Amino acid sequence: MIDPGSWPTMIRLTLLLIPAFMVLIGMAIVWLVAGTRMFFVMCEAFKNSPGIDEDRKLWGALTLKSRSLIVCGISVGMIWPALGVRQGWLSMADYMAAPVFLKRGLQLSFWCNTAGTVLLVVTYYLFVS
Repeated sequence: MIDPGSWPTMIRLTLLLIPAFMVLIGMAIVWLVAGTRMFFVMCEAFKNSPGIDEDRKLWGALTLKSRSLIVCGISVGMIWPALGVRQGWLSMADYMAAPVFLKRGLQLSFWCNTAGTVLLVVTYYLFVS
């Protein structure tokens, strides 16, 4: 078993902080899209997709929390558009016509959040186990 207790303090601190910063960067991008006019650009870009309308009816669009949930749901469609089209909540025409800056930002936020969360879990089990 690996004993991280004998590692230098800077390495242990770096191992803990990198995943946390990755998650913070991913969430900052989500909050940026959800809290600015980019949210309305996203809603307009995906106006023919039934998934965003269902999410807006379910969660509403008044609070940052509800907007963040909608943005996170759409970011999955930016990573796997075929899944969204196959399940019927994403229109391929909307995906193709979406602004590139929005696609890249949502993809970056998804991967930062996913990689950061996985690294946090691995780091937790490395230090606790």
